[in-house]
Amino acid sequence: MKNAGCLGINVGVESGDAKVRQKLGKAGLRLPHLKKLLSTAKRTGLKIHLLFMAGLPEENRKSLYLTYSLIKKLHPDTYNITLVTPYPGTPLFFEAQSRRVLPELMEWNQFGGNSSVIPTKFLSKQELVFGKRWIDRLLRFRYSPNPIRRILSLAGELYFSQWVHVK
Repeated sequence: MKNAGCLGINVGVESGDAKVRQKLGKAGLRLPHLKKLLSTAKRTGLKIHLLFMAGLPEENRKSLYLTYSLIKKLHPDTYNITLVTPYPGTPLFFEAQSRRVLPELMEWNQFGGNSSVIPTKFLSKQELVFGKRWIDRLLRFRYSPNPIRRILSLAGELYFSQWVHVK
């Protein structure tokens, strides 16, 4: 792939929680496979970009923390977490309809992965945004060249892990 001009690979991991991945039909995506993929890519000079979603129907606070932990453990070149968007006609849209969690007035400008459109079975829209922001902030600080930011990430991780266990 590298010889053909490929610079990197995007991998849709979706969640750090194996149970959530299994519900999505990604049960075969296991940690040893991801570790091997990352080490092979690094050895060959390919960049790895991991893609995650926050707000899948079965997701809870622990799931968000597991996603953070997985990103931290794998340390990909880059990653992205988007908030789940139930596009019309998709299974997620129909599930959200049946759970009656879709907004009455569809504001299509909110359907882009940056806004929380629907709650999960266990998290409010506000909790999803909070969790995603904390994950991004912790990882940004953790890998900062600034030692003070790295120390702050440890304190932030403690706070985030406490938030996971509240409720």
